[in-house]
Amino acid sequence: MQNLIICLFFKAILSQLVRYVMSNDLQYIVAFLLVAILFGIVALLTAWVLRPKRPTFEKQQVYECGEEIQGAPYIKYNVRFYVVALLYLVFGVELVLVIPWVASYTDHGLFGLLLGLFFLIVLAVGIVYEWRKGDLDWFTYEDVVANKKTKIPSLEIDPVEEEVE
Repeated sequence: MQNLIICLFFKAILSQLVRYVMSNDLQYIVAFLLVAILFGIVALLTAWVLRPKRPTFEKQQVYECGEEIQGAPYIKYNVRFYVVALLYLVFGVELVLVIPWVASYTDHGLFGLLLGLFFLIVLAVGIVYEWRKGDLDWFTYEDVVANKKTKIPSLEIDPVEEEVE
């Protein structure tokens, strides 16, 4: 009984606080977010309760599209993939910002022109820095030295003249 009284007391306080703090528009947004969160929690709990719990050795194995597993399931990707992806994102966003600027820089006068040129210069300095640092080179000097140590055959192919019949 005491717990019920405490629960009703806090409910009354919270409802008064919500009415006092939030406007009508904010109440709809908060209600929508609460329903979305509640829906996600209910869906996950329902799936957890209803799913069959019969783990076997084969079910615990990593699935590789029907192929037998070869080697470790986790491999270390080269950091160059991430660097190239981040650079692509940066310069993709640059393009998205430059196109409207080009279309409307005359409306803003000299200040708009100088501001856009400053933006382009900062990005040009960034790409030159990445280039000079060697992050845009796919094969670095260390890769070449490592390949020479392992004696990988050269990829240079001698041209062979084919007879034309």
